Amino acid sequence: MNLQMKQNKQPQAQTAALNQLLGQLKHKKVSERVKALESLAKIDHPTAIKEIIRALSDRSPTVRGAAVECLGALGTREAIAPLIRKLEDSDSEVRMMAACSLGDLLQGESSPPALVRRLQDSNELVRIEVAESLGAIGDKRTLAALWRSLEDRSPLVRSYVAGAIGELGNRKDMVKLEDRLRGEKSDTSKVGYYQALYKLGKRDVLDQLLHMLSHSNGYRVRCAVSQILSDIIDDNKSALVVQTALQAALKSESTRAAQSSIQTSIQNIKQRFPKGKRSRSHDSKGLR
Repeated sequence: MNLQMKQNKQPQAQTAALNQLLGQLKHKKVSERVKALESLAKIDHPTAIKEIIRALSDRSPTVRGAAVECLGALGTREAIAPLIRKLEDSDSEVRMMAACSLGDLLQGESSPPALVRRLQDSNELVRIEVAESLGAIGDKRTLAALWRSLEDRSPLVRSYVAGAIGELGNRKDMVKLEDRLRGEKSDTSKVGYYQALYKLGKRDVLDQLLHMLSHSNGYRVRCAVSQILSDIIDDNKSALVVQTALQAALKSESTRAAQSSIQTSIQNIKQRFPKGKRSRSHDSKGLR
């Protein structure tokens, strides 16, 4: 078969695969429609993107959620407006995934007002995802809304909101966070405060995080602290201090979840500082 014949067959094969998947999107089984979406996301064709966007209106929240994830992974600009509309979806998981995808797609741009409003969502996990996404997008104009959400009834939400403020704030915000921290009673929330303060330049909060690692009564808090510690460090000296503290904490840790988290954090530090080289940090938290 010569080169010209091969080139002619390639678009034909793609069209045939596309048509098959479009038919599969009408399947009665939710699992089949989800598989079709996942396969469509791998096809570089305008029709594929159009059909994934159409699937955002599927009767099944599972399918709608899969469509949201596919659009976020594709990174196409066409997905932004439909994803913003999905922030109003009746299913909380779909709203959560829409917020996550927008956080990936809009980094360095303006945060949509509809996303900011979801800081008041009725679902805790949606509010958490929105806070993370606002921090990732980097629009400092959302700081006022984040400060209001620092009054959230959920300690976990307050933790993530504080973390987002740490991503967007300045020295003035650091002072305000320190003031709020004095009145915060939940260790769960304090984790986010310390993370934010560290990012804003208050490096002595590392001591508080290390104390929580070995003294907090909540294993979820210990999990989150171990993950944060491995993420926020950015120099060899602090890497050595944190790694030593993690190894000591591992010896006395009794829960499997925290043991696993600590072990992962130790490995992350070794990967980031394999030969004493400086490494950029990538913040994340694992309280969820």
